[in-house]
This record gives sequence, structure tokens and C-alpha cells, in this order.
Amino acid sequence: MNNEQEIRKKYDKISQELGNKPKNIAELLIKRGGLLMEAKKIPLANNDFAQAARIMEVDSSQKTTENIENLRKYLFGLSIQKNSNDKNPTGSKLKDESSDGGEKVSTTTSLKNSTNEKVSFQESTIEILDKVFSIFYKDAPDTTPDPTAKGSLFIDVHQKLSNPDTASKCKNLLEILEKKILNGHKMSHIYQRRILELYASIYANSMDFIDPISSNTIESENLQLSPNSQISDLIMEILEADMDENLDKAKTFLQEIIRVSNIETKESISEKELGITNTGFNIIDYNHYISIQNALTKAILISLSSENSEISNLANQGNILYFSKVFFCCNLSNDIKIKTKTLRNAVKLVSNSRIIVKDIFNEDYPLVSLYSSETPLSTISELNIKTKSLKSGSKELNNSEATNSIKRVHKELVPGSLIQLLWDCGSSDKQIRAIANVFISLYLQKLEEPTKKKGADKKQELESRNIFVSYSKKILSDWLQSTKQSDKRRGYLTLASIFSVQSSNLGTEILTDSLSVESLFDSYENDLPETNLSLLELCDSLLGKTGYLEMIEEFGLSFLVLCSDINSIKNTPIKSDLVTNLTKAIATKILCKLSVYEKNEIIPKEQDPNISKAHISTLKESIDSSELLENCANTLGSKENQNLEIICNISEGVSYLSLQSKLKNKICVNPSIIPKFLDNLKDETSQIKASDAKNTLLFTTISTISNLVYRKPILSEEQQSADKIRQAATKNKSNQISNDEKELIEKIESNESVDKRCLLLSRQNGIFELIVSAVSTKSNPSETMKDAVISIILSFSCVPQIRGVLVQQGCVNALVNSSSILSIPKGQSNGIKEFLNKTDANATHALAKIAISLPPQLAFPDNSRVSVNSLIRPFLMLCASSGHDQLCVFEALLALTNFASIGPGSSETPEECPGYLIVNTYKGLDIIEMLVLSNMCLIRRAATELICNLVASVETAFEYFITGVDKIPEESFGKQVTEEEKTKYQSHKLHLLAALCDFDLDNNLDINDKITNNSDFDPRTVLAASGTLATLTNDPSVARFLICCHPRFHQTLLNLLSCGVLDFIHRGLVIFLNCLNSENSSVKSKLKRNLDLVSIVDKLTNITPEFFVNSGDPNSEILIRKTEMITELAERCNTLLSS
Repeated sequence: MNNEQEIRKKYDKISQELGNKPKNIAELLIKRGGLLMEAKKIPLANNDFAQAARIMEVDSSQKTTENIENLRKYLFGLSIQKNSNDKNPTGSKLKDESSDGGEKVSTTTSLKNSTNEKVSFQESTIEILDKVFSIFYKDAPDTTPDPTAKGSLFIDVHQKLSNPDTASKCKNLLEILEKKILNGHKMSHIYQRRILELYASIYANSMDFIDPISSNTIESENLQLSPNSQISDLIMEILEADMDENLDKAKTFLQEIIRVSNIETKESISEKELGITNTGFNIIDYNHYISIQNALTKAILISLSSENSEISNLANQGNILYFSKVFFCCNLSNDIKIKTKTLRNAVKLVSNSRIIVKDIFNEDYPLVSLYSSETPLSTISELNIKTKSLKSGSKELNNSEATNSIKRVHKELVPGSLIQLLWDCGSSDKQIRAIANVFISLYLQKLEEPTKKKGADKKQELESRNIFVSYSKKILSDWLQSTKQSDKRRGYLTLASIFSVQSSNLGTEILTDSLSVESLFDSYENDLPETNLSLLELCDSLLGKTGYLEMIEEFGLSFLVLCSDINSIKNTPIKSDLVTNLTKAIATKILCKLSVYEKNEIIPKEQDPNISKAHISTLKESIDSSELLENCANTLGSKENQNLEIICNISEGVSYLSLQSKLKNKICVNPSIIPKFLDNLKDETSQIKASDAKNTLLFTTISTISNLVYRKPILSEEQQSADKIRQAATKNKSNQISNDEKELIEKIESNESVDKRCLLLSRQNGIFELIVSAVSTKSNPSETMKDAVISIILSFSCVPQIRGVLVQQGCVNALVNSSSILSIPKGQSNGIKEFLNKTDANATHALAKIAISLPPQLAFPDNSRVSVNSLIRPFLMLCASSGHDQLCVFEALLALTNFASIGPGSSETPEECPGYLIVNTYKGLDIIEMLVLSNMCLIRRAATELICNLVASVETAFEYFITGVDKIPEESFGKQVTEEEKTKYQSHKLHLLAALCDFDLDNNLDINDKITNNSDFDPRTVLAASGTLATLTNDPSVARFLICCHPRFHQTLLNLLSCGVLDFIHRGLVIFLNCLNSENSSVKSKLKRNLDLVSIVDKLTNITPEFFVNSGDPNSEILIRKTEMITELAERCNTLLSS
């Protein structure tokens, strides 16, 4: 038996014993691990040793001296075996070649020493590893990692520490712990604390994890984290998690950090006398603050939640510490991730409603030189040196000269955190600039919000704001008036960020006196293209502020025209330079914005009164909007301008131009505009995946489409009068247009023209996919986007040819996703109320239009989210609309009429039918019956037709109209009628239906004639009402009411039968036949006595197709069959009359 078989036999034997769960499991696992190690199956051996170690910790009876020694021996063997596999271990030479070519083993002194050192080192590391076990696995909770984790950790750490070079670097140990514990398992706070204790024990309980590096040895642009600062970062992450939602720990952390930071700047007596503030800066602060910023932010936010004023004050002290030191130090980093994290934490803090922001940029530490290069830190040493030289040279100067010189140096100082913030707002990195813009928006909003404080508190807040404004103006004035192009660029971008905050007047306060709008355009001819590009971004932001638009047009028009290249020779080659093309795109966008501005003689209050009115129409006189559109189209059509940022700016310009009536048709037919936008939005290349740019392009494209298909609302008489007054008040000579132009605009904006534009756009490949994707959950659409998409789909749905495409492309779901029409607010029943917001009403109106043109079950299948039954409630709510534009009510009634005609499916009960839900679940008849009384002819007709369908299909609707009819006396219309009886008769629902059937024979009964809402008579309403009575007269009490109680229904019935129109005659005969079949003898008796009725019925038994008026070809098969049906009904009536 060879050695391998022997090992296998022993292995199987031990494995069999382990299967019986003996008491000495640890001993057997160690032995089996030794066999596996001997067989060179190291990973399997590691697993057995790990399990043995765990069992020994849990079961002290198995933690015998023999087991411990054996485990040590095998683990030591693993390390030696690993090192022996190295080709040439450091410090020893294991092989030596003899002169005869043989080999001999050399056991040198260095090898002995190395081995002894390793043995000694291994024994010492066992103690450290025991600490690891005692910390992590003693009294372990249920969240303990996998049982093998401890053993694996033991072996990994053991192997790492077996090499003195490796062991001397704590980073390696941290990586193991992080890999095995921190990242491998979600741990409870107890484990996080244990890690912290472990670090403290390894580093001799020293918490100074930052290398004491002198600031004099490190240049600012080369700031790097010291090796051990990574330990500090890791510990801060642990502390951050440990204090989560724990107010006491957050308070303790804040107290300690504030104490250590030593906020109060110490100043020497001489410096105080000179008014000089300490500007010293230590590089150690840089490392410390980068490590603590997340934990500090969390501690502040947790402490702010306390109602205890002492803790809240502590939190605001921490807030000042963050902005005065942490924000400044962390912003010195060239690492974008660190700067981004710092700004995000700042946003979190300023977003908190309880934070006090008035002092965060007014602290004295650190003050830095206003004249700085890429980071303020680079000038601190120069400033200190300059100050020192002035102090040392004061012996040669008199005291006043020295003092004034030093003060002149420090007069250039500004708060470091503030200059860092403004620097970030003007950063060339768009991500940094975007986050900084969010911060400054929140900060200015909070700084300038109305305060309820009075007296000293209010005065203090005003002073803080004035200080902030003063420093900001000083910094920006210096940048904007600088001869350095980089400073000017930064100043333009920073000021653009400030002006983008709509609720703040800070930009207006900065852009005054010598620094005015006019001064911005003084030297653009001498500036670099990059600088002019930044100036354009500032102009774009200024347009959002009231009063600046006129100034931009007056002082900057030449600059904008030059940048847009609008007057260049056409068809000239387009430059491929990105900056040039981007400059042209932004300038064109700004000119597009200016072109749609409606100028008038009423100058806004905020406008500079010194602006010359002679300049008001400068743009319209120099540039036609059609030229701007052509410029946009050329830019989009150029192969050189495929940059997404350029396309986004042009798309924004086009969205403004699309507001002008005369350009709408041109935009629709231009092949370089809408198709180009759609192609870029469908592009899956890496460029289009930039979410911000894609969102911008998506929004501007949707806005453009919305403007192109916009339909003017129908104005009430009051609104029309108000509109005329407004036009008269804002009219001036430069704005007056000819009658021909006015007629052209009215034609372009007419519904017929909008329909044509909708048809053109609907043929654009991908347009509906874009519209649907714009409001998908993945896109996280804004309310503005949802409103725009709903308006677009509503406009498209006005064209019947497009409605089927809307359903196919998923626009039905888009309407529902963009609104709340299918949701019932909590606390509300199924009661029907008018829509409170226009968005939901428009979405429902679009769905109603679709429901009219398409089979309901095809457009809204039962298995979809938007089913027929789900839309009944929204349609009824639309019927309740009280606005002057009642088209939505009419179309909602038509949609419900279609729904009411749907019977139960094979798997449905009658209670699941749309008609049942309309009548019983949502009590819709109350609304529908009121609409029958509408003063609008079309709404009366639609409501009556819906009632006709419901009465025929829903028993409850049938009973709704006949309830109480049997209590009306037959002679109620006689002279002896009482007031009570008269009220019962006049208020009964059947009385209304009978009145709707009434007409004169000289009325136009052609149902194909066009009827408007102002029409006095509608034949279709008569048909619907008489059809309803034809159904209801199956009940004897209804026949009794109509024949015996109603004073005029005999004449109404006679008119139906003698009018000569087939549909009217058919309904009249059905009513007559049902009444004759009534069980009430008086009904039949009264009919027989009416000789006119008897005569016309007899006449109808012998009619031919030629008898009917306007019924088409008398020889048509359909008309012949209908004639036969009429004669058959008349014969049945005659038979009953004769009986």
C-alpha cells in the first residue's frame, strides 16, 4: 500500500467517525486537516482547521492543550510550506551547486536565523489572532457570519503576518478584515464596535491614525491621503453606522469633534491690534476632515431632530464647523469623488428645515487671498511669508506704515469656504457645477426667506446676509473684471448659477454699479472663444429674470448675432471646432428666446427705466424668426454638429420658435428638425446615455410637439372680453399686424390646420414611442412633462384617423400613467364629483375620444390595466364638468353609451357589465338625467341615447324611470286636479321623456343633417327618447301613464306614426303595440276611441317603400325588409284593435 492509499484510508475512517457526531469533533477535524495538508489539498485542510477552531471556541471542553498545539503546528506548517514554494526567499540560499554538477543542501546561518525569526513571529501572531477571535466570536449573536469564516480569517491573517514586511503594513490586515467582515456580511452594531476595538488593540490603543506630515513638505496640488488615513476613513464609516438614529452617540461625537477642532481661532495680541486673522492651515486637517465629513454630517442631522435646545445648538455649531473647515479642506482635493461627496453633504445639511445658515460663510477661519490660482491653499504660504516680511521689516518702516501694509495684504482676504463654493459654481466640471447650483439655490432660498424674528435677531440675520452679499460681490467683481481669461470664465459661470435661482435677488445686487449688464459686453471682441461661451451661458440665465431681457437685447444683441453666425454667407462650410459650434448653438437659442418675447409699452417695474425705447424692436428689425429657424435646421443637418450638447441647445431654441404661429407648419415639414430629435433620442450610443442631456432633449422635443399641436381653448364670453382688454392695453404701433396677417394666424391656429399638423407628425417614425417613453416610470417624469404628454395625446385624439394608432402605440397606458384617473382617494366612496385638476380631465377626455371611435373591448381589453369597467368612473366624472366647454361632456356620454351596449361575457355575471356599474355602483343616472335638461342640444341627445341603452340593458335603470308612476291618477290633467297630484305628474321622470318625444310635423326630421349645440330641435334626441319609451311601455303602468294620464302624448304618438320617417314610425308602432297589450282595459279603450291613431295604423298596413321620406333607394333590399317590418307591426296593432 503506497502513501496516498494510506492517507485515503485514514481520511475515510475519520470522516466515518465524524458522521457519528462524536464528542471529540475538533480533534478529528484537526487530524483530517493534517491528512489533507499532507495530500497537498490546502483549501480542504483550511476548512477543517476553521471548523475545528470554531468548535473549540464554542465548546471549551474541546479547547485542550493538545488540540491547540496541533492546530498551531499545522497552521505553522502551512506558512512554511507556502514560503518554501517561493523561487528565492529573501535572506536565504537553499541550493548550492557543487563543482561536479551535483546539488547539496546548504543550511546557512542566515537560514537558521530566518527560520527562528519566523517561528518567533508565528508564536507572537497567535496572540493577536486570539484577540481577533475573542472580539468577534465571544458571545456572538445570531448575525455571526458563516461558521467557516472564522477559520478562514485565522488562516488568511496568519499567512499575511508570517511575512514581517507584510505585517508591518496595517493596510493589508485592514483589507482582509474589510473583505471578510465589512463587505462580506451585513453586521450589527456590536460587530462594528468590535472592529473598532480590534484596530485600537493592534495599534497600541492609539487613535492617531494620521501620519504627522508637515504642511511645509506638501504642495497643494499634490495633496494625497496618507497611507494610514485609509484606516481613519474605515473607522469613521463604522462610527457613522454605529450612531445611526442614536441621538446620544451623535451628541457625543459632535462634542468631541468640536472640542478637537478648536473652532475658536487663537490670535496673538499684536495681530488683534492690527486686525489680522489667523490664516494658518495644517495639512493634517485636510486628511482629518476628509475622513470625518460623512460621520459629521450624519451626527448634525440626527442632532437636529432633537427638541432639546442644547443639542440643537450643538448641531448648528457642528454645521458651522462643517462649512468653515471641513467644506473648505475637502474642496481642496483634486479628487472629483471627494469634492462631489462634500457638496452632497452640504446639500443634505442646508436642506434640513432646522438648520441655521446665516453664519456658515461668515466665520473667520480660514480666510484666504482673493487672488488665487487653481486652489486658494497655494497662496496661503505666500500670504504668510509676505506678512512675515512686512512684520520683520517694520523696524525700517514706521509703525503706521507697517500696519497699513499688513492691512493692505489682509484686505484681499475672503472666507475660504465661500470662495470654494463660488468656485464650484463656476467649475468646468459639469457634475460639480450641477451639485453646487443645487446647494446655492437651497442656501439662497433659505437665507432670503421671510423671517418672523424681530429686533436684534432680525438685525443679526440681515447683517449676515449683507456680509455674504458683500463678500460674494467682492469675489465675483474681481473675477469678472480680471484680465485673466480663466477668472472671467469662472465669474460668468458662477454668476449664471446665482441668476438661475429664481427666488433670489443676489444676482441683481451683484450686477449693479460698475458691474452692470452693459459692462459684460465691453470686451468680448478681445476674449477667447471659451470665455465668450461662458458669457453666453450667463446671458441665458439672465433671460429668466424679469427686466434683464430688454437689457440683453439692447446691449448684447451685436454679441449674440456675432456668436450665432446668423449673418454669415449661406452654404459656407461649418467649422468643426466644438467650442465654436457650441457657441453658435447657444447664441441661436438665446436669439430664439428673444424673438418670441411680446414687447409692449408697459415696461416691467424691475426694468431699468434708462433703457431706450428705440431699442425695443431692434431684434425683430434685424433678424427674422424664419432666419433663426433656418439657422437651427442647418445646424441640425450638419454632420459636424453631432454633439449632444449642441443638439440640446438647438432643440431648446426650436421649442421657443414653435410658439410662433407662422413657423409651426415650417417646423412640421422640415426634415432636419423633428426627425433629428427623434433619431438622437432613439440613439443607444454612449453619448445619448448621458441622462441629463437626454432629459433636456426629451423635454424640449416634447415641448416643441406640444406647441405644434396646441389647440386654442374655447373662451367664455367673459374671457373673450378680458382678452380684448388685455390686447388693447398692451398694443403699440410696432406690434400691430395687418388684417391679412391676422387672418393667416387664425387659419394656422384653426382646428383644421392643427389636425393636418397632427397627421404630419403622426407619420414621423418613433414619435409615439417617444411620447409614451417620456412618461414611463423609468423616466421619472415631472408633472410638467405629464401635463405636456396628456395635452399632446388629447390633440392627436381629436383626429379620428389617428386614434387607432394611439391605442397600438400604448398611448392609453401613457394617459393613465400620467394621471390619477384610476385611483380613488382615501376616504372617498364611489360618489361622482367633477375633476379638480385639468390634467385628469384632459386624460379622460382623450380616452373618451378613443372609446367613441374604436370597439371598447378592443381599445380597452378586460385583461389590461385600463379596461372598460375601470374607465366608467372617470367618464362619469367628466360628465359632471361644469366648465363652459362642454365638448368633453358630450364625448364622455357617447363613450358611456358604447360601454352600456356591452353585455356580459362568458365568464362574467350581469353585475360585472358596464351598464350595471354605471347605474348601480356609481349611481350615474343622477348625473345623466340632469344632462338631459342641458341647454346644449348635443348633450341632451347624448344623455338621452345613453338612457335609452341603459333602460334596455339594466333592470335597475328600467325601474328608475317607472317608480311611482302607478300612483298618478288617470284624470290628473283634468280640471279637478289638486296641486299635489299636479306636482307628482309634472315631476315624474316619464314626463321628461314624453316631452323629449314631442315635435311638430314641420320640423326637419332628417337625422343626417348637421346639428349644433344651439339648435332648437334635434331628431336624434326624439328617436332616443321614443326608443326609451318603446322599452318602458312593456310595463303596464307606463302605458297607463302615457295614454291615460299624459294630456299630449296622444298627439305625440300620432306625429310619430304620420311623419313619414321610417325610424320614427317604427318606434311609434312599438309604443302603440305595447300599450294595446297592456292589462289595463282603459288604455286599450282610449286608444280605440282615438280615430286618428286607428286610421294611421290601418294606413301603415298597406304602405310601400316609396311612402318613407328621405329613406334612399326604394328598391334597396334593406328598405324593402324594413317596410315589411313596419307593415307587420301595423297589422298586429290592427288585430288587437279589432279584438
